Amino acid sequence: MDKWSYRELQEYIHEDIEEFMGDGLNIRQASSRVQVEHAKSIEQSEQEKLIIHIVLCDKGVKHGFLRGDINKQTLELLIRIHLERCT
Repeated sequence: MDKWSYRELQEYIHEDIEEFMGDGLNIRQASSRVQVEHAKSIEQSEQEKLIIHIVLCDKGVKHGFLRGDINKQTLELLIRIHLERCT
């Protein structure tokens, strides 16, 4: 995660979601748009993918709709990263 700090990426994703929702997208659509906009980061870094998914989970819960795939991927990433650090 050389490009962004944890906090910077987290704030950037929050801002993206708010901007997309301000443009008329619902939380489901805004989440999808974030995944498209940040596809390169998601593919290249497990840590950045986790941060992005945690923010998407947070926003989804706050807006009353958490996509099942985002929830599942976030839990899988948390487990995988935790296990990698323990070995």
